Amino acid sequence: MSDAWQRGGISRPILEHLVLLGAFDALYGINIHHATRASTQVSRRDLLVHIEQMARHPVHVGSGQLCFDTAGDISDVPVSGWPEITPNWAVRTELELLGLDVTKHVMDSYRTLLAELGVTPAVDLLNCHSEQEILIAGVKVATQTPAVRGGKRVVFLTLDDGTGPSDATFFADVQTPYANTVFQSWMLVVRGHVRRTGARGVSIRATGAWELGALDRQWRAGEIDQIRERLMHEKADSVEQRTGPILVFPTGYQLSPYADVQPAGPTGKLYHSSQGSSGR
Repeated sequence: MSDAWQRGGISRPILEHLVLLGAFDALYGINIHHATRASTQVSRRDLLVHIEQMARHPVHVGSGQLCFDTAGDISDVPVSGWPEITPNWAVRTELELLGLDVTKHVMDSYRTLLAELGVTPAVDLLNCHSEQEILIAGVKVATQTPAVRGGKRVVFLTLDDGTGPSDATFFADVQTPYANTVFQSWMLVVRGHVRRTGARGVSIRATGAWELGALDRQWRAGEIDQIRERLMHEKADSVEQRTGPILVFPTGYQLSPYADVQPAGPTGKLYHSSQGSSGR
């Protein structure tokens, strides 16, 4: 790190990103997963403060990069006493900067909530019997809306909960009320009935979908009973549907009212969607 600064080969934004991503954790003995740390232990926040202090004495500006005066000993980083960044914050930073979670799976932060709700992990889906009603959850991996004979729209959703993938199908009877949630959310809880297709073939015929972040905020407010009631008893015909004018092309094709839904995720789309899929 010191040599790179002395050569002036790293700009301030890049150096800050490296600190945020933990590139110097081993060098300074930083472990963001420790609940407590010694009063003399350097943190990622201390490194960021040190960069800010060094930036006040720039040597030159070239090619849009701000380089620094490294006359001081960079290994002598003052300890500010500020709390270390949390693992959840670190994961979100990784997603924003890299587009993937490195420190831990993003779903790890919701394990307690999912356990209280009785959500079935993907790794246990093979133990479910046909037509069993279950809850699954995960980060959206893909949405597919292929053309179907008869013209009815069907949405195929794939989630990843850290133990494996799970697939859910939204047919016309429930797709319209929950389409906005499916396309606009990045982390989801889905209710549905198990469909077994062979010894290892498992999919879910979805009957509902909810944004996990909203449920998590409700859970932290102590409303776990309200969440259970909603997930188990909410019906598609009771959900407020998105309304508005439907654009009809000369060919007779009707534009989905969800076609303008923006991609979900911290920095945009972090999943795959087929052509024509809302939120693409």
